[in-house]
Amino acid sequence: MLTEGRVTEREYLKILERQNLQIKIDLAESGMAPLTLVERARQYAKRSKRAKHRTGTPDFDEIWCVFDVDDHPNIKQALQEARDSHIRTVISNPCFELWLLLHKQDQTAHIDRRDLQKLCRELGLIDGKQIQPEAIPMFLEAIEAARRRAVALDKRHEGNGSEPNSNPSTNAWEIAHAVLQLDA
Repeated sequence: MLTEGRVTEREYLKILERQNLQIKIDLAESGMAPLTLVERARQYAKRSKRAKHRTGTPDFDEIWCVFDVDDHPNIKQALQEARDSHIRTVISNPCFELWLLLHKQDQTAHIDRRDLQKLCRELGLIDGKQIQPEAIPMFLEAIEAARRRAVALDKRHEGNGSEPNSNPSTNAWEIAHAVLQLDA
């Protein structure tokens, strides 16, 4: 698992991992722009393929890149390269905190990442970039509600002719469902 963010995404993924002891999440690297993340993930995929050839077992079952839209250039290129390399992606627009917010409430209007982060702080979901320990039970209990809200955002964008991954949107539910082995 490679994440753009160095704190929030990694903390959330560790929360998920603690819920399913059969899953091991290797948080390989973080703090890179989306295209750089995908390029690094492709290097891991090549190494894993070589390991499978040598030992019969790959290093990883899946490789994921988790990143925000923010103001990053080359998002479309990063997504295409990930698809071409069979690397799974989680993309949040404007940022990962949208996924956290969707556990608590709807967010259908365009929102700036700073406003979104401020709202998450006001709701007690994060403190700075760190997830509030008191919010963890709510996150775990509300994953399905957050998934429904995220899917509804995608349908809303599709219905009004917006591009995929428009603000606000996230597919972070996919990694939550994969780790917790939930049905979509």
